[in-house]
This record gives sequence, structure tokens and C-alpha cells, in this order.
Amino acid sequence: MMKLICGVHNHEMKNSLVGHPYVGRLTKDEKIVVADMTKSMVKPINILLTLKEHNVNSYTTIKQIYNAKHAYHSFIRGSNIEMQQLMMLLDRDQYIHWHMMKDDNVVRDLF
Repeated sequence: MMKLICGVHNHEMKNSLVGHPYVGRLTKDEKIVVADMTKSMVKPINILLTLKEHNVNSYTTIKQIYNAKHAYHSFIRGSNIEMQQLMMLLDRDQYIHWHMMKDDNVVRDLF
């Protein structure tokens, strides 16, 4: 619960909104660019520089790029956890691998 004592701000308005999450959010087109560049293994700083080249007035920060990359990876992985995704990719790409389980849900060794 919040109690309003005085309806006046106790600080001056900022001149710039740099770093504010609302103005730095990515558009749908920018999210597609981030996903495509992530697939191509481009570093986050280079993704940010590319976005800033296309939109000079962009206030996107590197943190928002990392968040977009994480959201993309989570979308690709689906409901699998990281270890399940790794095991699925090892099988799919026909890597020779061996693993030993400690319990039904705990991988003890992976070679």
C-alpha cells in the first residue's frame, strides 16, 4: 500500500531518457535483427552497433540486447532445460557421446 503525502515530484525532470527501459525497448523489426544476428553468432556489442547505425535516435542499451538474446534462446529451447537441450542436440547432430545418470533426473558424467 502506498500513501501519497504530497503530489509534487521531489526532483527535476531529466533532460534525457537514456537508459530508461521504455524508450530503449526494441521494436519488432529490431527483435528480428537481433534473432538473425544471434543465429549468426554475432557478438552483442556488434548487434547494438548495427541497430544504432540503422536508427541514430535509438536509446537501446547492451542489457536490452542481452535480454533479447536470452528471450530468443528461451523461445528456441522451448520447455527444455539446458541439459535436455544439450542432449537433444547431441542426438540430433549425431555426436558420439556417453552419459551416466546419478538419479533419474541428475546427469553425473557426460563425455
